[in-house]
Amino acid sequence: MPTIEISDADFRRLQQIAEPLVDSSSDVCRRLLDFWFQQQQRLASPPIAADASGIHVYREPDLPALAKKKALLHTKLLAGQFGDRKPDKQNWDAMVRLALVSVIDEHKTVEELRRLSGANVVSELKTDEGYKPIQDYGFSYQGVSAPDAVDIILRCARSLKQPVYLEFEWRDKAAAYRPGERAAIRFGD
Repeated sequence: MPTIEISDADFRRLQQIAEPLVDSSSDVCRRLLDFWFQQQQRLASPPIAADASGIHVYREPDLPALAKKKALLHTKLLAGQFGDRKPDKQNWDAMVRLALVSVIDEHKTVEELRRLSGANVVSELKTDEGYKPIQDYGFSYQGVSAPDAVDIILRCARSLKQPVYLEFEWRDKAAAYRPGERAAIRFGD
């Protein structure tokens, strides 16, 4: 393993970033390098088309790149629509629920819902292991992260040939893809 020498002043600066009794010098350097490369990647991202409201809009060709970069982590849903329906709440979970219910309305069986959505669904009202029951339909689905929610929503939209609109904001965190910025996903229109 190579050894590097740094000045005492720079070492004191590294110590200010480190978590005492947890981080090694290598851990701190790795975090700094990760941050630097993340910022370089962000700056190198191609410009994104904006809609009339001025927010960045991602369309179907951009979605695999978003997924690969894990760009939907640390996001908050601001508005959503599945076909001509809006969720009862503005959050990722409510959008997943709306997409799943839309599919089961059309296809009727939990097996078909599971196949088309890619979601973990069971044909019982289950409340453990992160499952959330949908009483009126007699099935439960497992909660997921924002990136997985978008995947499920879009799979449901493809299966029903429905348009989807998802407007979201990256939380103001260093680990977010574009901290504090707003964007939207438009699919199928």
